Amino acid sequence: MNTPSGGPPPAASSAQASITVSPAAASGTYQISVTAFGAESNRVDFIVGDSTPVINYITQQPLQPGQQGSIAIYGANFGAGCSGLACPGASIAVCRSVDGTCASSDVTPLAVSLWSDTQINATLRAGPLASGFYDVQVTSAGAAGMGFTPVPGASTSSKSNRKSIAVNTNPNLRLQVTSNGSALSENSCAYITAAPAMPQIAASIVSNDGSPVSGTATWQIVTTFERKNRPPSPPATDTSTVPSSPAPLAANQAWQPALESFFGGYAQLKWTYNGNAQPPFNFRICGTNPDYAAVGGVLEAMPYWFAKKLALHETNMSQFCEPGRMEASYCASGNGNFGWPVFGVPAGYGMMQLDPAATADLLWNWRANAEGGKTLLDLLAGPMQFTNNQDGRAYPFWIRQVQEWNRYNSRQPPSQRVAPPPDRQETGNCRFVLPLNKPWDANRDSIGLETPTDGTGSTYWFGDAILIKSYHGARFHYVSWVESGGKAYWSFHPENSVSANTVQEVCSCTGPPRSCLRLEP
Repeated sequence: MNTPSGGPPPAASSAQASITVSPAAASGTYQISVTAFGAESNRVDFIVGDSTPVINYITQQPLQPGQQGSIAIYGANFGAGCSGLACPGASIAVCRSVDGTCASSDVTPLAVSLWSDTQINATLRAGPLASGFYDVQVTSAGAAGMGFTPVPGASTSSKSNRKSIAVNTNPNLRLQVTSNGSALSENSCAYITAAPAMPQIAASIVSNDGSPVSGTATWQIVTTFERKNRPPSPPATDTSTVPSSPAPLAANQAWQPALESFFGGYAQLKWTYNGNAQPPFNFRICGTNPDYAAVGGVLEAMPYWFAKKLALHETNMSQFCEPGRMEASYCASGNGNFGWPVFGVPAGYGMMQLDPAATADLLWNWRANAEGGKTLLDLLAGPMQFTNNQDGRAYPFWIRQVQEWNRYNSRQPPSQRVAPPPDRQETGNCRFVLPLNKPWDANRDSIGLETPTDGTGSTYWFGDAILIKSYHGARFHYVSWVESGGKAYWSFHPENSVSANTVQEVCSCTGPPRSCLRLEP
């Protein structure tokens, strides 16, 4: 017997509320209380915390020993500026890349000319003996610039990750980089192909005066991407370093790294010439969406008739943010996420909105993401058979409901037997039923069948409706048989926290391009 867990709380014993925190609000401890029938409750503390600052990349002017040069730091969560400059407690530090703690070095910050939540412009001075790679680290004074407060339980820090700059470079040399045979400019995208395949990067050292380049060079690409996790877990930074140690090569030869696994994000090509560090080349490794036909072929080959509808509902069958293809707020033009995997709260990524997306492959390889969606459906579906009385997977759960209903009716006189659940016509091409051995008649011992329909007439068994809802997460199954308090009945719960009927939404999807109902909870 399936007795619902949870349900509505006892009257006046709990309340739920959504709190919106202004970006200008100071972090720290606040209080909340409830006023009911004119009386205010006791007050309880809650904390508004700050996110860890993240440096995505740095651009720099050439910086020579004993001279000054400017840098621009780009990222997120640096905190608000005070009149456009650093607030008290906010700062940048420059240290040698080999230093365990980034505090100071012979390259020092002279002035900050711009401080915003996403960009910092600063002037540095290099000491007379400065040379090589140095790291820059940002210390945030909090989102509002009024002091940093860690998020409870999430281990956020006021100090950012570190990114490299170079000192003592050769002014006659410059770097020439191509991706898939075309010139690649700094801070632009090198694209993973729609096949998919990683971009073919080539880097060469050329002289400005046309003279031959001699000597030796070393090469390395370091790529990072911040992947969000379900709260309260903090974001994780995926890092890929190719090769693991800088690759030596004659300076007059082009370097073509073997990018074998799938990854993407902010990339930094680090290189040296004759032992001297050169300014790193910053770019992005971005994804390309496959055409709809390629995606449709993969989804329609899956053993789930609704797989394509599911992908339409989640992302318009899109792995990456692309104008005109995926209109989620994360992909809006002003957010700077073009070419990144489509993201949906709390931690869904890619075409099938896998949550969690535990590997870089699931983020940057659309075929792996589609297969990951099938794997998740397999896990949520379970076998088409009874397993045990606690199995919450969609198919065993539904079969157990049918068995319990059959058993209940077998114990009852005809006048007290409960009819099968009513057919649910969610859309014109999506109808869910409980197949019977004969048309329902309480006097003729009609029983429910434990096998699915064949989809004729767009008619499907309730096991698939339960599975579709399970994919989106829910407290209750779409339909269940309940025996409680001397009563027996079928209970329907098509809603979840984001939709009044997520099954109907998925069933309604047509395309591409997608057209899906949106039913507010």
